[in-house]
Amino acid sequence: MDGIALGPVIARHYAVDPVVLAGGRYRVSRCLACATIYHTEVAGEALLTDLYDVWLGAAVGAAYRAEFDWLVAHPRQSRDGHEIMTAASFLEMPLRGLKTLDYGMGQGLWARVALGLGAASHGFDLSETRMRAAREHGVATIGYGDIEGGRFDLVNTEQVMEHVTAVEAVMAQLSRGLRPGGLLKIAVPAQAAVDEAIAEVASGKVPDANRLMPAFPLEHVNAFTSAGLLALGERFGLQRVTPTLAQRFAFLRTAGTVSTRRPKNAVKELVRPFIPYESRRDLTIWLQAPVVDAG
Repeated sequence: MDGIALGPVIARHYAVDPVVLAGGRYRVSRCLACATIYHTEVAGEALLTDLYDVWLGAAVGAAYRAEFDWLVAHPRQSRDGHEIMTAASFLEMPLRGLKTLDYGMGQGLWARVALGLGAASHGFDLSETRMRAAREHGVATIGYGDIEGGRFDLVNTEQVMEHVTAVEAVMAQLSRGLRPGGLLKIAVPAQAAVDEAIAEVASGKVPDANRLMPAFPLEHVNAFTSAGLLALGERFGLQRVTPTLAQRFAFLRTAGTVSTRRPKNAVKELVRPFIPYESRRDLTIWLQAPVVDAG
């Protein structure tokens, strides 16, 4: 596919003239074993730097910034905070004993929530602008090469692995960064109706951007299935685990985790533990490193 139909989508999403991508091709394949869809042509380092530092940039809207600031100020009431409490409950560890890594941290919300809960919070991002911002707020940023041997209790990848062009290399690094029994959480968009959107591109039609999102040009180079993620984890000795409902509600054992001052937020957090980790829109899996060091 030459991607001509993607020009309007790219122009709207990135606010750039798609002519800068002249000659590029949007090509996707599907793994016959696990049904994961992946781009067969991906952006080089220079284009990726422009994409994440310039096209997407670090700027955010006022409404998002207000919510971001509220969540950082109230980590115990946040979705990310409750997720970290779930991990602490699963690992039978106190929050202040956790060593965490937010890989591909973006604006750094998860990392700053972890810091607010008392964890030893670390972060990594390809964008130096975002790394600098995280450091300014107390997150310990680390280089990619420093992840191995980090012995992290919990590594978070939230809407990250779909962007990664070298998935196996990153998984190898993250798995080597876990301590024995440590957890890796992967959350990605589910494939949903992406097949129809890709077919529209192939026929020359301008696709619906929301349906194409799991395999969006330039950014979402992998559209995973649960089978694909599990197979990926198994290649690096990681096995799927599923927190119990009691562990997902572990936040209720901590004071100040639900507030009637924000009733909508409170209702969401009381309902969230019942939401399946796999749906047509979202896919989340937890992988655990072997509990005992090999050998």
